[in-house]
Amino acid sequence: MHCRETTKDPLQFRQGIDAILAGTSVDYRPKDIFEARSPRAPTFAGQSSGSPSWCASTKSIQKKDAPGLRARFVNCRVEGVQFADVNWHRQGGRMVLQDELALTGLAYGPTLDEPDLTHELVAIAYRQLVSNFEKERAYDLAEECKIGAMEMKRLDPKKFLSPELLKSHYKKWRWLCWLGENISVASLYRWTSRYGTSYTRALLVLLGLLVFFGLLFALPWAAIQRDKQPLPPKVAVVAVPSTPWSALQRDEPSAPRQPVLKLLNRLGAGLFHSLEVATFQRDSLYSVPTRFGRLMSILETILVPAQLALFLLALRRRFRH
Repeated sequence: MHCRETTKDPLQFRQGIDAILAGTSVDYRPKDIFEARSPRAPTFAGQSSGSPSWCASTKSIQKKDAPGLRARFVNCRVEGVQFADVNWHRQGGRMVLQDELALTGLAYGPTLDEPDLTHELVAIAYRQLVSNFEKERAYDLAEECKIGAMEMKRLDPKKFLSPELLKSHYKKWRWLCWLGENISVASLYRWTSRYGTSYTRALLVLLGLLVFFGLLFALPWAAIQRDKQPLPPKVAVVAVPSTPWSALQRDEPSAPRQPVLKLLNRLGAGLFHSLEVATFQRDSLYSVPTRFGRLMSILETILVPAQLALFLLALRRRFRH
């Protein structure tokens, strides 16, 4: 059932919303979506100049044991609203607003049913929730809303490559729109550290870079070799009783190495040299004299410190409170 109530008293409106969220309202209906909108002013709760009309339409409010609260907060001011023990709708490991679900379900931008819904408006709603949750010291929810705001920035067609020139092509070809969403700086930030919120992902990517460059150094084109050659074979002085003099006898040469052993030694050398390059060792044990090997060394000295910085940033943001 869809119930609608309108009042000009902001305090009365806020008390009604608090009662609905607490599950004590007589107008409680267990359905799907909670929607708060103020058509005359982008204000959800609190005082507003001019005392505009307040309007809230409620399709459902979820209790704590329900699947999750789907809220619509676009064009609403929610910094002053207190959310206590709300079971938010979650998707992809984070809380998701119904505004985002309605927007991302569309191929490209809003339809006639959602003429005013844009990625930037949803991002603003998420940023307001970030401020709200940080004031309430709900830092986990604040981090999830930061992810939501960055996701809206990544999925915004206005942020794609040449949006004005390729706008018609983005609408026509879904694969081109997918490329615009996933080939960008925001997408790279997402994959490397989940927008600076996941130190676990940042650490895994850092270790993956070390292994990746180690495998590249092990390729034949890198021609990895030891800078410092091993000591020459030992020379043993053996007393021969049948002769009055001593004879110099070298150790017998070792048997030729097996192909599998050579491959493992090469992989070990590549991984070790990758660690040497990542830690800026001057006196390295291995070297790559070829152009391919030098190019990989330059790339590693750029990418690994950058990923390490993302890891430290995510770690700081996680434990700063």
